[in-house]
Amino acid sequence: MAIRLQQSAESLQIMAASLPLSRYTVLVTRPLEQSQGLCQAIADLGGEAVVFPALAIEACADAAAAARLMRIDDYDWAIFISANAVRYAQIAADNGIIPPISTVRIAAIGAATAAALNEAGITPQLVPGEPGDSEALAAMDELQQVSGRRCLIVRGAGGREWLADTLRERGALVEYAEVYRRVKPNADAGPLLQRWRQGQIHAVLVSSGETLSNLAAMIGFEGLALLCKTPLVTVSERVREQALAMGVRRACSAAGASDAALVNAVTVLLTGTASELTPSRESPIVTDQDTPSTGHGAQTAPAPTHAATPEPTPPATAVTAPPSPAADAASPNPAPAAQTAQTAPRPADAPTPATGGGKKAKDKPIKPPRRSWIGYAVLLGVAVIATGGYFLIQQIRSTQEGLGGELSKEDQAIAGLQSRFDIMHNQVVALETRLDGMDTKLEQGLREHGSRLEEKLTQTQSAMQADLQGLHRLLGKTRSDWLVADAEYLLGAALQRLHLVGDIKTAIAALEGADERLREAGDPAVFKVREQLANEIRILNSFTPPDLIGASSRLLALQAKVKELPLYLPHAGKTISPGTHAATPATPSDAAPLVDEALGELEKIVVIRRLNKPVNAVLTPEETLVLREMLLLKLETARMALIRGDEALYKNSLASARTWLAENFDTSQAAVRSVDGDIKALMEQSIQINYPELGKSLAMLRDITKLRVETDGAVQNQPRGKAPPPAAEAAPAQDEKGAPAP
Repeated sequence: MAIRLQQSAESLQIMAASLPLSRYTVLVTRPLEQSQGLCQAIADLGGEAVVFPALAIEACADAAAAARLMRIDDYDWAIFISANAVRYAQIAADNGIIPPISTVRIAAIGAATAAALNEAGITPQLVPGEPGDSEALAAMDELQQVSGRRCLIVRGAGGREWLADTLRERGALVEYAEVYRRVKPNADAGPLLQRWRQGQIHAVLVSSGETLSNLAAMIGFEGLALLCKTPLVTVSERVREQALAMGVRRACSAAGASDAALVNAVTVLLTGTASELTPSRESPIVTDQDTPSTGHGAQTAPAPTHAATPEPTPPATAVTAPPSPAADAASPNPAPAAQTAQTAPRPADAPTPATGGGKKAKDKPIKPPRRSWIGYAVLLGVAVIATGGYFLIQQIRSTQEGLGGELSKEDQAIAGLQSRFDIMHNQVVALETRLDGMDTKLEQGLREHGSRLEEKLTQTQSAMQADLQGLHRLLGKTRSDWLVADAEYLLGAALQRLHLVGDIKTAIAALEGADERLREAGDPAVFKVREQLANEIRILNSFTPPDLIGASSRLLALQAKVKELPLYLPHAGKTISPGTHAATPATPSDAAPLVDEALGELEKIVVIRRLNKPVNAVLTPEETLVLREMLLLKLETARMALIRGDEALYKNSLASARTWLAENFDTSQAAVRSVDGDIKALMEQSIQINYPELGKSLAMLRDITKLRVETDGAVQNQPRGKAPPPAAEAAPAQDEKGAPAP
């Protein structure tokens, strides 16, 4: 049992060692939330994935983008640029990108975006083949005739403009819905650089040009030198060319952006022979999107190949092992990577028997070792030769590395300078972009400021022209014109004094002064105005306004009498008026003078009255004060209403005062009846003042002045040498019915 377990463990070790990426560590630079699948695919092939995100994704959809997504049914095409566009569009549109009943057609940039759409419950109608990019999507037949079509591109902020420009050139109406943005993470590259210096990073996976630029900026000059020496796999030819321009020596573009395509590209790049996969600037690595694939693997995606032979290779097994250096040295014509996949898995450091090259070694069967000792001798010789060749190759390689070490410093310096140049170039491009934006804003600001200045200048010129015309009119006026203007001012002052202050005497004086000015002017055009003015003076002289001041004085006098008015009910301190039964003076003839004197003194103390109303209670001093103050308050309210001109409140207050007087004061007394009569008289007096309308003469005079101003302007605008039209001064003299004034 123990032997079987040991054999099983050895078998597992052999199988693990035979996995293609069992000795390699791959740097994954995708965003953290998108790297799990790729890391698992690398681990399935025996490799180790080191995650160092050089790009971070965050939502940035504004109100305009959310509004376009909510009315996506208004567009003919909705194009999703990436899987991130699908995810963050769901967030921006509150988990509902497409309405249940929609006519919009959906296009995905590639297979990964199409998978994200399917997960969201949306079936794309247009998906290009691998490699999925803007060029492949724009080349499809469905997007050739899009004139007049409305297209919505759902993407991240700051993406490529090529697809939108192409569709606009074809006549489409293109709008953007930018739902996320790519930012550079703030991560510490120290641990990564430490492993890189120790030779523990064998390949780098980069999914976009922005990721490559961020990685170069995050790892610094030392990391950039290490990056240039490390094999690199990208998702497109454009990014591979960018990597070569940065100084990367070995760069390969995968057949697509899927995890399987990237892992296959890394496998071929790391496990292939040096003569086939060592790139240079003059001969970059060619990928599946440049040459047709020759492999027919059943379980893996097509990997980049560089085999020169057109013959198809047999199907590859699911697990392949990298060729050993001994096999490379023993075989003069190493087979392609797809063909090496046919060999059985073996330990990495086991020597490879020589195949002899050509078809002869393949057709000649190997005899079993039990039939002849010659086979053992041949195998032993081959092993000795392979071992010697291996050590020879190792010596040659060490010599090459020693020679190359002298050049590595220069290469590193050149790579550093080139990296600095690229960074400076990017900064210059960014500065140029900012300067263009600032120039545009400055030009727009100057245009707006210029238009405002022109508008203000026009307004100022118009105002100055009006002022100059007014000055010309003032300088050209005669004494008659000045008298007419003075009369107009006096008419306006009369109206203000009459309606605002109620000063009738001042208003009459102003009207008479205006009539005197018009008489001195002697202008026939103002005869009708003087006639109307005389009528208004007559009306104002006959107008008698209510005596509000007198009414207010009477109310104050009534308030002064309230304290002396007798109350109906008895109270402390009430003065007793002499009764009708007063004692007569004693005479000597009276028989009982002492009795009469006593009765007189008793009458002063006790008063006997006959009342028609029941007496409820005797008033206290506080109640007496409240009754008098309430009457004073009602009279004061009436006086305030009189001052404000509120006739309804004035009469209601007086009526309430009369009622209060009748209920609480002794109406049998003459003083109370007198106050009641005064209040009644004040109620019958109206306090509403209806002033007569006196503005007709002023309107007529202003019409005459306006006609004169228009006539003066027409005369000034006439060419020199022409006389003013006749009857220019006679026109204002017409009355309202059109008849000329006398």
